Amino acid sequence: MNDTIHILIIDDAPQAIGRSDFLFLKKPFDPEEMRQLARAAATQWRLERENRAALEQVAVANERLSEKVRALETAKKEIEAMHGEARAAEKATADLNRQLESAVALTAHDASGSRDRFLADDMNDYIPKPVRKRDLAQAIGTHLPGSRSPA
Repeated sequence: MNDTIHILIIDDAPQAIGRSDFLFLKKPFDPEEMRQLARAAATQWRLERENRAALEQVAVANERLSEKVRALETAKKEIEAMHGEARAAEKATADLNRQLESAVALTAHDASGSRDRFLADDMNDYIPKPVRKRDLAQAIGTHLPGSRSPA
């Protein structure tokens, strides 16, 4: 006579189709011990199902996170491109400002100290009225590259 009893326990939960375990009890077996083992097996299977569900949730969350990271990387590239365009625009503006940095003051009245006051206000030159062509041509020749002042 065999002194071990084999009890097949089958988990009928949809997530655990095909899952089964054997409990091995030696004769003589205690019914309370059998109930405790059955409860322990049921608890173990429930925990395994919960773990599988949690792992599935983590996988879904990871996929969502990956999508957000990809979107952020795309946005970062777009921002870097815009920064490049802004730097190019700043350089073009600076180049234009360098080309236009000469300012000549023209006044209606040649008051005493006018020249010094305009030059102190970052003007590059000063021409009092009435403007003479020669004075204007000389100012242009002095302050605009490529221009020639008349002899």
